[in-house]
Amino acid sequence: MSRMLEFHKMIENSRLVSEEILKNPAPEFMSESHNSPTGENRLYLGENLHAMSNLIDYGFRGRLDLVYIDPPFFSGSDYRKRISIGKGEDELVFYNDAYKDTWKDGLMDYLGMISTRIFLIRELLSDKGTIYVHVDSRTAHYMRLILDEVFGENRFLNEIIWSYKSGGAGRKSFSKKHDNILVYTKTKNFIFNPLREKSYNRGMKPYRFKNVLEYEDEIGWHTLVNMKDVWNVDMVGRTSSERVGYETQKPEALLQRIVLASSNEGSIVGDFFMGSGTTIKVAEKNGRRWIGADNSVHSVVTCGSRLGDSAGYRLFHNLDMEDSSIDFSVKGNRVGERIGISIEDIRIDQDFITLNSSDPDLAERTLKEKPSKYIDYLGIYRVNIHRECIREWYGPEVETEFEIEDFFQKEDRIVIRLIDIFGNISEKELEV
Repeated sequence: MSRMLEFHKMIENSRLVSEEILKNPAPEFMSESHNSPTGENRLYLGENLHAMSNLIDYGFRGRLDLVYIDPPFFSGSDYRKRISIGKGEDELVFYNDAYKDTWKDGLMDYLGMISTRIFLIRELLSDKGTIYVHVDSRTAHYMRLILDEVFGENRFLNEIIWSYKSGGAGRKSFSKKHDNILVYTKTKNFIFNPLREKSYNRGMKPYRFKNVLEYEDEIGWHTLVNMKDVWNVDMVGRTSSERVGYETQKPEALLQRIVLASSNEGSIVGDFFMGSGTTIKVAEKNGRRWIGADNSVHSVVTCGSRLGDSAGYRLFHNLDMEDSSIDFSVKGNRVGERIGISIEDIRIDQDFITLNSSDPDLAERTLKEKPSKYIDYLGIYRVNIHRECIREWYGPEVETEFEIEDFFQKEDRIVIRLIDIFGNISEKELEV
């Protein structure tokens, strides 16, 4: 079968799959509040198709002004998240699976996965909405055909070239130093806020043209012009304060341009391949509401850590807390108006993990002698009709002894959740 016939068959199948998803009830998710009773901001831990279906069923159809997705690139590689615990001689570095970019049935399997999701994203976009699809030269030409099919070729707005210094140096080809970001709008009435950039004068000297404003900085004289479609933005460096361990993490400066250009304050911004959570952090910082989804526990924990205590959201998940490789005991004592809590006897079953660390012997010894070092998240939840997170810590090495305010009702249950650096989850109820 020719490539074009394969492509046509793939598109039609994706269309049918998306229509079938829209006809059927969405999968149910459990919901819990994190500093937000309203749930205007949402994190989904689970399959992004299920998250989008759930959003459509619960009133978000036609409400998102901006969706940015950074899906796998059809690279044929699997990617890892770097986690470091301890310091100095006792530092341990682990590399855990972040996501797989290998496709058993090849290119059309990959493109079908993306296409089905883009059909659903179109349903979620508002009439002012824009989608940014981040790919590279391997699939940019196919992705543009997909977007032409879903949105119409007249809704193509831009192909942004993200140019950077890092990356491979080719011996038999020009060095590959850019990604492609394809931009399509749902209608002709889309949000677009022009951004400005510096354009340096030839020779860095002033032109002194009439009615032209010129500026001087440490490089030389320049004017301000509307931003071009080639963006020179550095990748997240290995020593950058932004770095959170994801190999394919995107810089905040890149997402800042996208969020400011194609959304307004109060707009809902979506990212359904959330990864390290850069889109969500930038949206929060710029006064946008947001929705993120990823099927990795690491992704949701990393995003929550980057947001900090000030951000409010609801977490939606369908996790089974009953069967876990983490075991622990929890004790609580009333101290005046507060409750003292102690997490003890933490045990992580080594049969469920891979100690792929920089020092396997030290890693195994630490696992036995101080397993609390391997805890990446600790949350305290109040459970009555709803579930509400009232305190949380992000690790590694979270606190195991602390006090919390006693503002519980008599009928409330207090639940402690632990997540280790390997993505295992466990919960225990506190007896005071």
